Amino acid sequence: MISPCVMSGHCCLTAPCLYGKAGEDGICIYLDQPNEIGQRACLKHDEIIEKEKSEPEILQMMGKGCSSTLFNELRNSVINELNREKSNDRNNNK
Repeated sequence: MISPCVMSGHCCLTAPCLYGKAGEDGICIYLDQPNEIGQRACLKHDEIIEKEKSEPEILQMMGKGCSSTLFNELRNSVINELNREKSNDRNNNK
Protein backbone atom coordinates (compact mmCIF):
# COMPACT_ATOMS: atom_id res chain seq x y z
CA MET A 1 0.00 0.00 0.00
CA ILE A 2 1.29 3.46 -0.89
CA SER A 3 1.05 6.15 1.76
CA PRO A 4 0.43 9.83 0.96
CA CYS A 5 3.45 11.98 0.17
CA VAL A 6 4.25 14.48 2.94
CA MET A 7 7.11 16.17 1.04
CA SER A 8 9.89 15.01 3.34
CA GLY A 9 12.37 14.94 0.46
CA HIS A 10 13.35 11.35 1.20
CA CYS A 11 13.10 10.23 -2.43
CA CYS A 12 15.19 13.10 -3.78
CA LEU A 13 17.75 12.69 -1.03
CA THR A 14 18.06 9.00 -1.89
CA ALA A 15 18.41 9.44 -5.67
CA PRO A 16 17.21 11.97 -8.24
CA CYS A 17 14.14 11.08 -10.29
CA LEU A 18 14.05 10.97 -14.09
CA TYR A 19 13.89 14.77 -14.18
CA GLY A 20 16.44 15.43 -11.50
CA LYS A 21 20.17 15.76 -11.46
CA ALA A 22 22.51 14.68 -8.71
CA GLY A 23 24.83 17.23 -7.20
CA GLU A 24 28.31 16.37 -5.99
CA ASP A 25 26.79 15.06 -2.75
CA GLY A 26 24.36 12.79 -4.64
CA ILE A 27 21.31 14.84 -3.62
CA CYS A 28 19.09 16.20 -6.37
CA ILE A 29 19.98 19.80 -7.17
CA TYR A 30 16.29 20.64 -7.64
CA LEU A 31 15.37 19.75 -4.06
CA ASP A 32 14.60 22.95 -2.16
CA GLN A 33 15.73 23.63 1.40
CA PRO A 34 13.38 22.38 4.14
CA ASN A 35 10.65 24.69 5.40
CA GLU A 36 9.98 25.24 9.10
CA ILE A 37 8.47 21.77 9.55
CA GLY A 38 10.95 19.91 7.35
CA GLN A 39 9.02 19.69 4.10
CA ARG A 40 11.10 20.05 0.96
CA ALA A 41 9.67 21.10 -2.39
CA CYS A 42 10.80 20.04 -5.83
CA LEU A 43 11.88 23.11 -7.79
CA LYS A 44 10.84 21.36 -11.03
CA HIS A 45 7.39 20.36 -9.72
CA ASP A 46 5.34 22.44 -12.18
CA GLU A 47 7.46 21.34 -15.14
CA ILE A 48 7.11 17.68 -14.16
CA ILE A 49 3.33 17.96 -13.66
CA GLU A 50 2.94 19.51 -17.13
CA LYS A 51 5.12 16.79 -18.67
CA GLU A 52 3.07 14.07 -16.97
CA LYS A 53 -0.19 15.64 -18.24
CA SER A 54 1.05 15.93 -21.82
CA GLU A 55 2.68 12.49 -21.90
CA PRO A 56 0.58 10.15 -19.73
CA GLU A 57 2.53 7.13 -20.94
CA ILE A 58 5.62 8.23 -19.00
CA LEU A 59 6.20 7.23 -15.41
CA GLN A 60 3.91 9.25 -13.16
CA MET A 61 5.78 10.45 -10.07
CA MET A 62 4.46 13.64 -8.55
CA GLY A 63 1.89 13.22 -5.82
CA LYS A 64 1.69 9.46 -6.22
CA GLY A 65 2.59 8.76 -2.62
CA CYS A 66 5.43 7.29 -0.61
CA SER A 67 6.53 3.70 -0.85
CA SER A 68 9.44 4.18 1.58
CA THR A 69 7.66 4.59 4.88
CA LEU A 70 9.64 2.15 7.03
CA PHE A 71 12.52 3.65 8.99
CA ASN A 72 12.05 6.96 7.14
CA GLU A 73 12.88 9.43 9.90
CA LEU A 74 12.48 12.47 7.63
CA ARG A 75 8.92 11.41 6.77
CA ASN A 76 8.11 10.63 10.42
CA SER A 77 9.39 14.04 11.50
CA VAL A 78 7.22 15.88 8.95
CA ILE A 79 4.16 13.84 9.96
CA ASN A 80 4.77 14.65 13.63
CA GLU A 81 5.00 18.37 12.83
CA LEU A 82 1.85 18.24 10.68
CA ASN A 83 -0.01 16.50 13.50
CA ARG A 84 1.28 19.08 16.00
CA GLU A 85 0.05 21.94 13.75
CA LYS A 86 -3.33 20.25 13.32
CA SER A 87 -3.67 19.82 17.08
CA ASN A 88 -2.73 23.46 17.68
CA ASP A 89 -5.29 24.61 15.10
CA ARG A 90 -8.01 22.57 16.80
CA ASN A 91 -7.11 23.99 20.20
CA ASN A 92 -7.09 27.54 18.85
CA ASN A 93 -10.55 27.10 17.32
CA LYS A 94 -12.22 26.03 20.57
